[in-house]
Amino acid sequence: MTLLHPTVLWLLLLPLGLAAYQVRRAAHGTTKSGLPSVLLRLLVLGLLVLALADSLPNYQRDRSLPNDKWPVTLDAAIGQLETALPLKMRVAIANMGPDEIVGLNATIGNYIRTHYGLGAGNHDLMRSCADTAGRARLDQEDVSALILDRLALRLKETHRLRVIK
Repeated sequence: MTLLHPTVLWLLLLPLGLAAYQVRRAAHGTTKSGLPSVLLRLLVLGLLVLALADSLPNYQRDRSLPNDKWPVTLDAAIGQLETALPLKMRVAIANMGPDEIVGLNATIGNYIRTHYGLGAGNHDLMRSCADTAGRARLDQEDVSALILDRLALRLKETHRLRVIK
């Protein structure tokens, strides 16, 4: 499996991100933000996609871990992902808003689904995430979104930028 060049990936995700952002804003009745605000958020998200695509080694992006290395619980998956991400990305995720975290499911979420074997039989992790979410079953996208959401909560406690007086 070959990955697209990060710039091409960013250009492909830009319209999708713009549409998702506008739909979310419309759903909350806050569509007065204007185009400059939307473009700024998309630019930041695009730069984060580029940083992530360049920071993960090719072997990590292209294939799953061996079955015996798959995380089997939500906490284990969060820990492995936190270790895999460079500090720059952990800090960026810690300072993102909820709508920006959702946008990461197309990039980091794909890494999670591939690397942690969600489509290749890691039923233990799928079950652990479903139990945590209080649902009978979750699909791969929901599991990766839950892992990203919980990772962001953990990083907000440990990696958030603060003003020091």
